[in-house]
Amino acid sequence: ITAEINDRGVVSPPAGALTVEFRDVSFEYGDDELVLRDVTARIEPGRRVGIVGRTGSGKTTFSRLVLRLVEATNGTIELGGVPIADIPMTELRRRVALIPQEVELFSGTIRDNVTLFDDAQTDDAVIDALHRAGLSSVAAGDIHRVLGPGGEGLSAGEAQLLSLARVWLRAPDIIVLDEPTARVDPETEVRLDAAVSELTAGRTTLIIAHRLSTLRRADDIMVFDHGRIVEYDDRQRLADDPTSRFHRLLTLALDDSVDIDDVTVDIAVSDAVGVA
Repeated sequence: ITAEINDRGVVSPPAGALTVEFRDVSFEYGDDELVLRDVTARIEPGRRVGIVGRTGSGKTTFSRLVLRLVEATNGTIELGGVPIADIPMTELRRRVALIPQEVELFSGTIRDNVTLFDDAQTDDAVIDALHRAGLSSVAAGDIHRVLGPGGEGLSAGEAQLLSLARVWLRAPDIIVLDEPTARVDPETEVRLDAAVSELTAGRTTLIIAHRLSTLRRADDIMVFDHGRIVEYDDRQRLADDPTSRFHRLLTLALDDSVDIDDVTVDIAVSDAVGVA
């Protein structure tokens, strides 16, 4: 059974971009089936790491552990050299942010949806965050305008950009990015890409990638397969190495719109049968 998450932390990591370090981390959801197996990796502060792997390979669980949405079954996880369990949850939620594919909006004002009902944030800060997220037209309007259920009153693209404004407002040190461009129109994707590029600059970033276009932002690539990291190195170095899995992924996924989760399955099958 997965350990209960207790908030007993009292230690703050150092200011600025943080390292993420896993040492012999394993995880299972209580069914005796390991999702991660003895994972050891270190992400340096300020690096943007693209994480790829077929569905069920462990990449999403890896990110959930960094967010401390689940607790490791075995091993240790440190952020900025501090064991994650020693960090107060309020600080962890401020310093580690998720930008998801699916954005949850609430009945309330635009301001409420950006601040998540935090009255301590000023209107000027909210407007600045909206501008930075590519929502200048919304920022120029009435941020106290009330949205309907589920964010009615914003387009799907605007809702996705609003999720970036939430993160801008928090100014986190680690960002987990779950392919927010996967379900938006091309115009919104351009705005989103520019905002994400600025937002992640100088911040430690985990990019859960489903399309190759997302990986152009990455400094490094981490490949998961069957709960293990099977490849982790500089993106360009892997791209230039014809023996690397990432190089083969680039070769197979010539169509930039291809879901690389599916392509990675082909790579894993080729490995199993000894195909070069």
